[in-house]
Amino acid sequence: MNTTNKKAFTLIEMLVVVVIIGILAAIALPQYQKSILKSQFAEMEIATNNWIKELELYYLVNGSYPPDNHINETYSQMNIQYPGCTFGRYDQMTCENFILNPSYWGNTGLVVVARKPWEESDLVYFVWASKSKYPNRKECCGKIDTRYENFCKSISKTGLAVKVNSTQLNQHRNHRCYEL
Repeated sequence: MNTTNKKAFTLIEMLVVVVIIGILAAIALPQYQKSILKSQFAEMEIATNNWIKELELYYLVNGSYPPDNHINETYSQMNIQYPGCTFGRYDQMTCENFILNPSYWGNTGLVVVARKPWEESDLVYFVWASKSKYPNRKECCGKIDTRYENFCKSISKTGLAVKVNSTQLNQHRNHRCYEL
């Protein structure tokens, strides 16, 4: 009779371990992605709020916001800086995780828009200037039925989507916006 003791795992034990690891990964990955999104959004918020503060200071000094047709030269005179970002063409500041850009939207006034830097922006953050149609309003807009919409809904005041103006709607028609 062979009396050697072989110490090894059975196939069933190995499968149980693999299943447990799979379940833990399925729980951890979405939470990790959400924390990454929160940190990127916080970065967008800080940069956008800094830009709005500079524009409001410009308004206090000059009695109006920078003229739309001289926006580039005006921004080069302002003290708008953010680490890791550069000013590019079209009056926008390009950062690693977002693009920031002031816009005049018809009669609604000045808004600073931050968006993810790909062609179809899945996440957009709006901050309206104090003298605009929506004074000091902040909105998070996520592409409908995506984790970005769910994220915006989770950080909103009420969890209810807000009505957006026609210019916003034309540029982001497949997004749902929530007021922050």
